[in-house]
Amino acid sequence: MGRRQGLEFCCLGVPLVNAGAYLVSFEFLFVSICLVVLAICPPPIVAAMGVLPPWYKLALIGLGGFSIALQVLGLLTILRQSIGWYRAYIRINFATTLTVIVVSTIGTVVMALAHDKASAICKSIYGNEPINSGLGFRVDYLSDALKDSGRMICNVFTYVQVGAIGGLIALVGLTQLYMCYCQRVYGQRQREAWDKMHAQDHDYGDSSTDKFDLSTSSSSLVNPHKV
Repeated sequence: MGRRQGLEFCCLGVPLVNAGAYLVSFEFLFVSICLVVLAICPPPIVAAMGVLPPWYKLALIGLGGFSIALQVLGLLTILRQSIGWYRAYIRINFATTLTVIVVSTIGTVVMALAHDKASAICKSIYGNEPINSGLGFRVDYLSDALKDSGRMICNVFTYVQVGAIGGLIALVGLTQLYMCYCQRVYGQRQREAWDKMHAQDHDYGDSSTDKFDLSTSSSSLVNPHKV
């Protein structure tokens, strides 16, 4: 109970804005869906042809599917204002995010180390051979020139793809780690709000306020009147 400009007001709880928490979980959900889609139907990646093992795709699909289910659980914990479950959710989500980043980084390193193999596969698939029209030396010279050009193009293109994939993983990884930090801050504010509300219950000897959850306390019915 307090007094401001001669008017009394009463605070029954500490309001907490949940829009940001929902937005972060939806962002994780979107990235997880993209991961699964790209793992199931990947675009042609020359740098990965014949380099990554078959189980690598399954690992990404499994991690993406687990993350999707985890985000649904996270949204429910925010909706129900379950502090304990939300704390467990953000810890598991952080571990899952780190695992995805590590697995993706390992795949990029493997592609970089197997550059020569990927380049050879690229040349065998996309290399052009001229049709022998009986021109003899001229056709042989043209064939050697095309082979050299194909080798150079595949060599450069493979390096470019590995660099682009590595940069994308770094950008998305840092973004997701920042989102994990935002979830951690929200969880701290959530616990602080509950602690303040229960401290008020203890000070005023009123145990009925523990029936108000945070979603109720953010409504206009229980917010302090600002004058």
